[in-house]
Amino acid sequence: MKRYFLSPDGTSALMGGSGPLGDAAVPDGYEEVTAEEYAAAIEAGRQLADERAADFFAHPPEQGPDGD
Repeated sequence: MKRYFLSPDGTSALMGGSGPLGDAAVPDGYEEVTAEEYAAAIEAGRQLADERAADFFAHPPEQGPDGD
């Protein structure tokens, strides 16, 4: 059975199995959530990444003459 977890600040999501080994892999503070909550968090992260990428390409950082 799959289990889903979110970090306390909502910036990290994990999917794992059940049992002692699965439990040991979950960092302290992570909260178990439903599959729907997990999917919503993943989608929100994708949207944020898309927005940041669009902003970056619309306003790229200035580069010096040697490209850095």
